Amino acid sequence: MYIENINGPEDVKKLSDEQLNVLAEEIRKALLEKLSKHGGHFGPNFGMVEATIAMHAVEEKTGTKATVINPYYITGIDEALLEGLKKDHDVVITLEDGFLEGGFGEKITRFYGNSDMKVLNYGVKKELLDRYDVKELLKKNRLTVEQIVEDL
Repeated sequence: MYIENINGPEDVKKLSDEQLNVLAEEIRKALLEKLSKHGGHFGPNFGMVEATIAMHAVEEKTGTKATVINPYYITGIDEALLEGLKKDHDVVITLEDGFLEGGFGEKITRFYGNSDMKVLNYGVKKELLDRYDVKELLKKNRLTVEQIVEDL
């Protein structure tokens, strides 16, 4: 198990792509086990696992400093924060707590408009999902670490 040996970002950076995939699976399993006992909303947490690991992989593999914005509970945008990101960031990655269409990521994309900031929006395509394999759903929606890095 890799999760037991992670104490900080430096430990994640040492892992291979294959090991990162295993780590993501271990984290999702731990979230599911914890939330099944104590309750809670785990949908966005599943996606944030991939996004956070991808953020570290992106910086390590491409030198691109990315910012991941988790719009959970956010309805408006912080224009001062977004303007500040332009100074030292090349990419903003948004991850929807649900569907892409009409979500927070579209607000961020509109804000940056014609600026040089690259914005990547991630989330699940709008469709009825009943029993599904998490790995397949992530792959289908380009939410794996490899796919996010590739998109840059």
